[in-house]
Amino acid sequence: MARAQDAREPSPTAPVSESVQGLFRVGPVAVTPTLRVGSIGIDSNVFYTPTERRADFIASGGPGLILQLPLGRSVLVRADGGIDFLYFARTESQRRVSGYGSGGLEWTGARTEVRGGVAYKQSFGRPAYEIDERIFEENRSGLLELQRRIGRMTFVAPICPGTSTGIPTRFLGVSTSVSVRRRA
Repeated sequence: MARAQDAREPSPTAPVSESVQGLFRVGPVAVTPTLRVGSIGIDSNVFYTPTERRADFIASGGPGLILQLPLGRSVLVRADGGIDFLYFARTESQRRVSGYGSGGLEWTGARTEVRGGVAYKQSFGRPAYEIDERIFEENRSGLLELQRRIGRMTFVAPICPGTSTGIPTRFLGVSTSVSVRRRA
C-alpha cells in the first residue's frame, strides 16, 4: 500500500510530543473526553418475529476517553475506551451496557514508523440475519504496521491485522473463530 503524506501532518523529524493534542493535559498525558452518538430511531420489530410485532424507540451511545502519552522524542503510547448504552424506551429486557477499548504504541524515526496495537469491543445485536435474537458479541483485534518513506511524499506500509470474534456456542456450535489476514 502506498499513500501520500498529508500536508498538515507534522514533520517526520519533529518530536512526537509536538503532534500530541488533547482537550486538556494531566502532566505529560493529553486527555480528550468523547461522546459517541449511535443509532436513534424506531425499531418496528424489536424481537424479529413474523407475527406479534412490537415497535419501540431505540437510542445508543455513550462517553469515552482518549489518552496520549509521548515518551521521549519518538515514542507515543495511546489508549482509547468507552461505554456504549443501548436504550429501548418500552422494552426493558433489551437494554444493555457494553464497552470498547484499544491501546497502542507508535515509534517514529526519520524515515520509518512502526505502529502496533490491540482493540476490544463488546456489542449487543444480531450477529447475522439468520439469528432472530440479539446476543452479546466480543471482538478482539490487533494490528502491526511498518511504514517506510521511499520518497518525499510516498510511503510503503506492510500491514498485519488479526481478528477474533466470540459468539455463544448455542448459535454457531463453536465458542470463537479466529482469522488472520496479511497484506504485503
